[in-house]
Amino acid sequence: MKTWPQGKPAVIIGDPASVFPQRLASFWRRQGLEVAIVTRRWQGPLQLEDGTKILQSVDSESPALHERLSALHEHWLRVERGVNAWERSRYRRAMGPPEHRDYHPSFANSLVEAVSIPPFVAQLDPAFIFGQEVFTYGLATALCTAGPKVLMPWGGDVFRFSETSSVAFTMVRRALHGVDLVVPGAVVGAQRVVDRFGVPAEKVYVNSWGIDRTLFRRASEEERRAFCIRHRIDPASLIILNIRRFKPRWGCDLVTEAFSRLALEDATLQFFALGGEGSESFVAEARKRILAKGLARRITILDGHIPDASVRQLVSVADIFTSLVRLNDMGSDSVKEGAAAGATPVVSDIASNREMERLGFRALFTEKLDASAVVAAVQRAIHDPALRAEVAAANQRYLEKYEDNDYNMLRLLDLIASCPVRTEESARAGISYTLAVIDEIIGGRKHLGLLSNLVRLRRGCSHPLNSARSAWRELRMFLHF
Repeated sequence: MKTWPQGKPAVIIGDPASVFPQRLASFWRRQGLEVAIVTRRWQGPLQLEDGTKILQSVDSESPALHERLSALHEHWLRVERGVNAWERSRYRRAMGPPEHRDYHPSFANSLVEAVSIPPFVAQLDPAFIFGQEVFTYGLATALCTAGPKVLMPWGGDVFRFSETSSVAFTMVRRALHGVDLVVPGAVVGAQRVVDRFGVPAEKVYVNSWGIDRTLFRRASEEERRAFCIRHRIDPASLIILNIRRFKPRWGCDLVTEAFSRLALEDATLQFFALGGEGSESFVAEARKRILAKGLARRITILDGHIPDASVRQLVSVADIFTSLVRLNDMGSDSVKEGAAAGATPVVSDIASNREMERLGFRALFTEKLDASAVVAAVQRAIHDPALRAEVAAANQRYLEKYEDNDYNMLRLLDLIASCPVRTEESARAGISYTLAVIDEIIGGRKHLGLLSNLVRLRRGCSHPLNSARSAWRELRMFLHF
């Protein structure tokens, strides 16, 4: 493995609250690298428990730059409202109907990150830069002048958020083309990056991080019995877990309905669901419905953020788990973790799950994404213990062959080390260049003036972009970039 230069940190541009940058930083530190997680703003502690630094680029912004970025942000928000109104049918196709939306991707926020973060990262003189989440941090990563630069896209980045508008798509495409290496976690993601965004195949490598099977394993009989006593349930009960966040895009409404039906049909079953941050309103609504059916002791939904140790414990005692994501995604780590613990997966029929199946992964697929299909698939697993054992054994073989955590994480470092050393021209550095790139992305000098007037006439917007071209010129004069 390559020896990285001393004093040059590996920089992760991403959300410090996410377990994924934390997991990556922890592994890299164990390999002897200095690591820093960079974002524009962060409200929490400035260091993880393992010593990884969390740095805010806002700290390096002068008062004048901060004021100007606020003005830019307001302008881009107006552009975003206008574009999303005009392209509302495209937004609906990408994000689904309103009742299935729990997140609204904002390219305006991503553009601010792209202005603030790159000059800050340049001061750190990094060994390499790893962008986690293409929609939010991809352009910021691509516009850094050091290298190598690597992006890891999530399924939402390339299948949904990028398709919400023409501007969002152009921003994501520019980000993917502006780095040295793109490392999606699944073949379907790699195909999407190449086919839809035109990224050269030679710089796209599939690299799942793998699963640590020392952490995700089947509970011993003693551990399971202790868990059941603590939760006052019969140790002989079958435990069924919804392993994804309790939000509409992960089918929380289907989970509530399916689990309720199953609980009413069979008194020996016990159900758990993970909440996750931002799920509070969906959890509250589900609990009302569960309480009304007299099932509060049978169906437990955990609130808000759940510590990793608690998640692992729940996964270790589950006999069956569900993952009911509505739209296409990458291969889910949650699904692999549940399989590592020996539970039988009941999953939605999407391309990434079928891709794993072709490699030996076993699951029960819902014939269609509705509560009746979920109930039927879970019942099949309940009534066939031999099938559950067969599925568990097959999935252990799959995980051993394709999802070894240490091997895959070291391979990622080797891929980064193989990237060419980047030398940027001075002209391709600084905020002026960044704004020129953003100008191209939003098309401010071309069609948005006409677009804004059409939006104003058709939608009666409260903030019409009377002339995006004119507004952009005025902003550039004000900003003196």
